[in-house]
Amino acid sequence: MKTTSYFFLTVAVSLPLLLACNIYSPLSSVSSDEDRIEEALVCLHAGDFECAIANYEALTPGEERNRRLCTAHMARAGLTINSLINLFEDKNAQVVGALANALGTWSSVKQAASESAVTACADYAANTTNTDFAVLLQNLSLVVSCATLMAKTDQFVADASDDETCDTAGNNDGQITKEDIGGNEAGLIVTTGMCPADVVACRTSLTQADVAGLNTAKLDEIEGTLDSLPPELKPGGDPLTDAVRVAIKSTVAN
Repeated sequence: MKTTSYFFLTVAVSLPLLLACNIYSPLSSVSSDEDRIEEALVCLHAGDFECAIANYEALTPGEERNRRLCTAHMARAGLTINSLINLFEDKNAQVVGALANALGTWSSVKQAASESAVTACADYAANTTNTDFAVLLQNLSLVVSCATLMAKTDQFVADASDDETCDTAGNNDGQITKEDIGGNEAGLIVTTGMCPADVVACRTSLTQADVAGLNTAKLDEIEGTLDSLPPELKPGGDPLTDAVRVAIKSTVAN
C-alpha cells in the first residue's frame, strides 16, 4: 500500500467536508477568485453546497476551478473521508456496493452532483501537471457515479427488464442489497430491479476507469477495487444489460 495514497484521499475530500475545524467570517463583497473561494468555504461550513458550488463556478476557468468543483460535487453526492478510508482499504469489488450504502439516501440532487463531478474531475485531469492526484480524483468520480445509481434502487426500481420509465417505488429501507439490484441468476427482472438505463450508465462509468493510471500512480486502494470488478464491468466485457445487472449485484455484500 502506498502511504501517500491516504494523503491524496484526505486532500481530495477533506476540504469540502472538514470545515467545522475552521471559522470564516462572511465577506461584505465578492470580487476576486480569492474572495469567491473564501465565500465558498463559508458556504461549505454551513453545509450549503449550492452556494459553494456557485462560487466555484464563478472562478476563473482553469485548474483551481476544476479541482474545487470536482471535490465539491463528489462531497455533495455523499462522499465522505470516512467512507474513503474505511471502504477502499479492502481493495475488492464489494467496495462499490459498500460505497452505494455509504452515500446515504439517494436524491436527484445527489445524482446530478455525481454526474457533474465526473465532468469536473475529467476537466481537472485534462489541465493539470499533478497527474497522480488527477488520476485519483477522476477514478473516484467514476466509482461514485456508479455507486450513486446503485443507491437509487432504494428509492426507484424497474418492474421489467425493458422498463424505461423506472418509477416503481423501492423498499426505501435505507440499505442497498442484492434484492434491490434485483434480477434472477441471468439478471432478468422477475419482480423489480435496478433500472436498465442506470445499469448501462453504471457500467459506462466503471469501464472508463483508468486502472493503468492508478497502477502508475501507485494508488493501490482504488486500483485493487477496480481491478477486482467482474469482467462485465470492465472494457471488453459483456455489455448486455441483464448480464451487467448480475455483475453489479455481485458488488453488494448482502
